[in-house]
Amino acid sequence: SGDDDDVGSYSYSYGSDDDDCTPGWNVAECLDDGTLMLGGGCDSCGDCPMLDFTAATGGRYTCDSSTNTYYYDEDLDGTPDEEGTFEECWHDECDECDVTVSDDLECHFDKRHS
Repeated sequence: SGDDDDVGSYSYSYGSDDDDCTPGWNVAECLDDGTLMLGGGCDSCGDCPMLDFTAATGGRYTCDSSTNTYYYDEDLDGTPDEEGTFEECWHDECDECDVTVSDDLECHFDKRHS
């Protein structure tokens, strides 16, 4: 849809090709209800504004808090089209991928450092 929004210092875009990366610490948290929360471009893991990523993507991204597994359901048919695990905090230098909500999310999750 190409919608952009800002939550604190974390910006996201869905369905666009914007190259919008902010170097810094990125944080992911899965709430007990399956909501995936993300923050990016922060000075530290403990001080990072979080975005409700599940809501921002129209429910396409959810997660399992017991395993830190994310699920992506592109067509919202109840069957995940993609899944993977994530670290709760990692640093991104923005060399290889960005923190936008797009096809780069897999890269976003794979470029993690504790």
